[in-house]
Amino acid sequence: MQTITTATAALALGIEAKALDNLLNSGANELLPPGERGRSRRIPLDVLELITLVLLLKRDLGVPVTRAVEIAQAIHRAPHGEIRLGSLAVLRFDVARLRDVLQRAIADALETVVPPRRGRPPARTRPS
Repeated sequence: MQTITTATAALALGIEAKALDNLLNSGANELLPPGERGRSRRIPLDVLELITLVLLLKRDLGVPVTRAVEIAQAIHRAPHGEIRLGSLAVLRFDVARLRDVLQRAIADALETVVPPRRGRPPARTRPS
């Protein structure tokens, strides 16, 4: 399963890294295992689709994050991205188009984000 860093995911989603981290630490914390201290969390692409759905539900419909996670998971499991809301309403997402747009955004973000160097800096050599 391919994964990306939270910094790359935030750039692909068009939000600040801190906003994504806050989302993951609040109602969407069940979507990812906890990060390791000092390491950026890695987000599997299928989870990034769920996070995208959560953000759209929150932004466009004003759905609270915890409820948006439940709805996003139901949409993700549905064969055609369509779920029933009661007896009279249906909520439908074009999941195939969402995946296409998300893949392009991830490709653009991967070209932009440079991971920070870890470990000791290279040893300096003294001029003779």
